[in-house]
Amino acid sequence: SFTRSFIQEYNPKLHVIALPRAVWDIGAFIGEYDVPQCKAGTPVERCKHEIWGVVTPGGDNLHIAAMHFHCHAPTCLAMEIWNNITGELLCRQKPIYGGTGRVDLAKFDEPGYILQPPCLWGDEPGLEPMPQASGVPFMIRAITNSTYGHRGEMAFPEIVLVPWNTSTGQAQPGKSYSNGVKTAWRLLDSNGGLGSRL
Repeated sequence: SFTRSFIQEYNPKLHVIALPRAVWDIGAFIGEYDVPQCKAGTPVERCKHEIWGVVTPGGDNLHIAAMHFHCHAPTCLAMEIWNNITGELLCRQKPIYGGTGRVDLAKFDEPGYILQPPCLWGDEPGLEPMPQASGVPFMIRAITNSTYGHRGEMAFPEIVLVPWNTSTGQAQPGKSYSNGVKTAWRLLDSNGGLGSRL
């Protein structure tokens, strides 16, 4: 096999030093869980299963630079992260299937491939400011197709966190992510009712 890698030299005017990727999983070990099959005779468009949980990141004044959600095709329909205090939707990702004309660059619009664009924040034109993460409870919601049962589905956002200096309003390199993430989650059953707290 052949792998092509590209690097760019660090430029402090262009690059932000981020912490190693954080994973806010809401399933069992490493975010894994089972999707139960919906009731026989249920129309496909109504065969949906959801898992959701509330995650409160630790750390000292960390901000979110990027989010990418990890879930499995073709079960995964969407994942979302909401600010659990304000109700603001921060990020929603849905798979974009290649060969459908919905991928913005034709050379990447190939049948059989899936595009999963990340959510990005920053201080460049077109980007919203990085939202605070430390101490903020976020509700994570994973929506899957349950036409067929599926074992080993995964629901974990991969988060890029940046230590923030409030006096300068800029990223603060060299700070470490000292506190962990507290996680609580509940399942929704295939009928839309609340399952038991796990």
